[in-house]
Amino acid sequence: MTPSTEGELTISSVDGPGTEVLRGVALSAETSRSAEVMRTGESEVIDDLSRAANTPSEVVALDLGPGLYVPLVAAGRRLGTLVLGRIHGEPQFERIDLAIAEVFASAIASAIESGEVRAELERLGTARDRERIAFDLHDTVIQHLFAIGIRYKQHARRCRAAESNGSTRPSATSTT
Repeated sequence: MTPSTEGELTISSVDGPGTEVLRGVALSAETSRSAEVMRTGESEVIDDLSRAANTPSEVVALDLGPGLYVPLVAAGRRLGTLVLGRIHGEPQFERIDLAIAEVFASAIASAIESGEVRAELERLGTARDRERIAFDLHDTVIQHLFAIGIRYKQHARRCRAAESNGSTRPSATSTT
């Protein structure tokens, strides 16, 4: 589960037989079990996902048995919830399963955090490149305007010289 902008959590990644129907399912950021695990930062073991309170109907339809909710936390930020489920008849999750899932969730959260940092660095690199290009363009425009100003002054000087000599047009020869 990952937070969305509308005050909901969205199931963003799934794996396992029949679980594709879960991708994109929205959950309440206030009342869902995933939201509660994110808020508390505490993992939760569920005996039977198909009978547990506060389980989405799409999950109940998969007829899953034992479940495990683990918060995705990196650098103090709660990024989502990892939910694991076993089919009915499989053994319950034990302490070692929980410990392994928490280490895995920590690695996932660190990877998400790393990806966000990398994306921000790329964005900043792009902004820096845009600033450099803007500076170069500004410099080029200033140089061109300066050159136009110099040509204008030269032309104005030739026009004044032509007027003082009695000619109506400046000479076609250029001193630039």
